[in-house]
Amino acid sequence: MPQITAVILASGNGSRFGRPKQFALLAGLPLLIRTLLPFQQNQLVTSIVIVTREADCHQVEDMLVSHHMDKVIRVIPGGASRQESSRLGVNGCPVNSDFVLIHDGARPLVSAALLQRLITALHTYPAVNTVINTADTIIELDTGNFIKSIPDRNRLRRCQTPQGFRYQLIKEAHEYAERHGLREITDDCGLVLAMGGRVFTIAGEETNIKITYEQDLQIAERLLDNG
Repeated sequence: MPQITAVILASGNGSRFGRPKQFALLAGLPLLIRTLLPFQQNQLVTSIVIVTREADCHQVEDMLVSHHMDKVIRVIPGGASRQESSRLGVNGCPVNSDFVLIHDGARPLVSAALLQRLITALHTYPAVNTVINTADTIIELDTGNFIKSIPDRNRLRRCQTPQGFRYQLIKEAHEYAERHGLREITDDCGLVLAMGGRVFTIAGEETNIKITYEQDLQIAERLLDNG
């Protein structure tokens, strides 16, 4: 069986949320614990690395112990950007990892079926993104705030996480970005594309929401109740 490491990125400062999101309660559990549960409970995931704010590392470690998150092998201080935090997380993976699943710490509703689809796809494709359709028309603006173009929404998708990669590929992609001074790439699939790689896509889930604002917790609570 392949060695699969999940990297959970939870190093944001919660500026839009108003407080560090990872400690906010969702249905009685801290948000970060809710996010970890699908990976902790998945028999195919062998280890978990968490990237969080340096000031929160000890609190996160205590929380992991109290909630028996025994797959977590490392809690790492994050960097100044998402890209840097992701690089630190990948570097913290066991060197014998075959697959790396990179996931937003504020997406607590990943289903077991979505994880299975992602892992299955990684046996065929070295980089896989989870995406969903966009119901809205997306416009491109020019520098004067006028509409420049309206892309065909049938070819557009919204990206989610988790995103999956062969370990050597995502490690090489981060090294490539470092060598070429690419420091503003906000998505790990973008790193693979930047060095000429291809990324396969699988269907994500509308319920796999990201907690950005306080009201998103209420939406997530309702989704959990209906789940």
